[in-house]
Amino acid sequence: MNLDHLSEKELAGAWRRICGAMIIQGAVATCIAPTANERNRNRPADRHERDTACGWVEGADAIVTFEEAAETLGLNAECLRRSMKNTDVQAAARRLRRVQSGRSFVGSSKGRTTKHTVATPTAEERNELLRQRQAGAAA
Repeated sequence: MNLDHLSEKELAGAWRRICGAMIIQGAVATCIAPTANERNRNRPADRHERDTACGWVEGADAIVTFEEAAETLGLNAECLRRSMKNTDVQAAARRLRRVQSGRSFVGSSKGRTTKHTVATPTAEERNELLRQRQAGAAA
């Protein structure tokens, strides 16, 4: 493959995207353990892929190491590794769904949850915001 036509900036961007994808794939494989009823994710090939990803995150030899990928993105590899180990994926997903739906914000990393309602604008406030946006777009 000839890459002579690409600039150094384009190559650096592509390398960053590759490193980001590797870290995301490693995080997904490391953080999300399949439950007993998820037969599709408990196949031997999937277990091998998960074990390989976990080994890579833990520092196994590879063409591109976890540390190199994290460094490329300006991340601290040890902090990222520690976060992957300590993340309760299901709890994080529940918090994100609540925030995304606008129902509540639950914030606590120590097991205690404190519920704060998310302020949603009233119909009058939404209409005023819409008028302001339309006036700004017309100007």
